[in-house]
Amino acid sequence: MSNSSVAESFSTGHFDKCNAYLDQDIEWHIVGDTTLKGYEEVANYCTQVSHYFETVTTQFEIHDMIKSDHQIVVIGTGYFYKEGIQINKIDACDIYTFREDKIINIQSYCIENK
Repeated sequence: MSNSSVAESFSTGHFDKCNAYLDQDIEWHIVGDTTLKGYEEVANYCTQVSHYFETVTTQFEIHDMIKSDHQIVVIGTGYFYKEGIQINKIDACDIYTFREDKIINIQSYCIENK
């Protein structure tokens, strides 16, 4: 998978497609919430989020992707529905830093907009 595809998959919650592209020493900074360090912490958090996604219907829209040599920025919106009613809307910007086709750092900015 290309780095762009990995970033888009991760930003849209398809974490299972991305595990092979996570560096062992990855850091994920979810601004204003938490920082996860290392493959195991990030993978475990992704599993928790995936379990949540199984309880709701999700719709993700990618508005823009900005690419440079080692970084990809994904800007988008996630909509969350339960029983056909929108329960949450998140505007997000994820900044991915790659080294040799592995994600070494993610910086996520998420703004809740119900």
